[in-house]
Amino acid sequence: MLRNVFKWACVLGLLILTLPSWLGAQETPTADETYRLRIENYTFGKVEISTDSGKHYKLLGRVSRPAKSPMVDRSANVAGSILRSTHEFFTFSVALGQSLIVCPVRSSASKTSKKGGTASAPPTSAIIQTNLPKSHPLFHDFLPPENTHLFLQLTPGFTDKIPETFTLGEEDTFIFTVSLGKEVTKEVVAKECVKLTEAYQAEAVERAKANKTQVVSGMLALQPKLPLGEPDPIVYVTYSIDGDQVAAQNTEPFSYDWDTKQVSNGEHLVEIRALNRQGNLITRARVLVVVTNTH
Repeated sequence: MLRNVFKWACVLGLLILTLPSWLGAQETPTADETYRLRIENYTFGKVEISTDSGKHYKLLGRVSRPAKSPMVDRSANVAGSILRSTHEFFTFSVALGQSLIVCPVRSSASKTSKKGGTASAPPTSAIIQTNLPKSHPLFHDFLPPENTHLFLQLTPGFTDKIPETFTLGEEDTFIFTVSLGKEVTKEVVAKECVKLTEAYQAEAVERAKANKTQVVSGMLALQPKLPLGEPDPIVYVTYSIDGDQVAAQNTEPFSYDWDTKQVSNGEHLVEIRALNRQGNLITRARVLVVVTNTH
């Protein structure tokens, strides 16, 4: 078992050493960039803004329902660009003839025809539904305009252009480089985002009660659960908090006591991944919890 773990570690180390050569280009700022919008297309994925060219991101909200497959869109004649932008949603191309939509909470994201009428609503499978309210600045003063370019994040700090033959993955992360012109400056966005982030975290408990999210404090026991009917036993488990691995185990009992006082109060994403002897993922649990400790 330890030999297998060592082998995985060696392979991972090799990949890390070779990242710059095959994981696309490092993020570089553009002269007219106002901010970067980063959206993680999976359940509880973060919706974030950066005003320092991607060095630091501030949490605005989360993805409540990710997109599963793009919709057919004849106007998508180039990959990686915002096609339509309104106060209800914005649509971006992910491949030639295909697009996805980003919406605030409970938005229908209906299309408007050239004659002013309303066409049928797009399929829900093509919508990245966020928990942002319709009044959020992202869909108003900070709305990404049409022709805004976007990239695919391959690993933190490295992005690549979206290929014309792009296929949507399970956990793709999109980064939009937004330019709002002289009307809305980078400084204005940065100042407002501080307030938005603070407000979002302050409403965490209220939001948790409404969404039946677990509210925790002190120690929390984390354990993987083998799926019903899974023949292979669990031999390796990792535990992550907000994307950072905090523990790994290759011997039973598979359980980790997480001290929630090690993190700030507010929302945190807990993920447990369990592998079999062949190194294949056999179960994964991802849970959003709200921490409330009196420090």
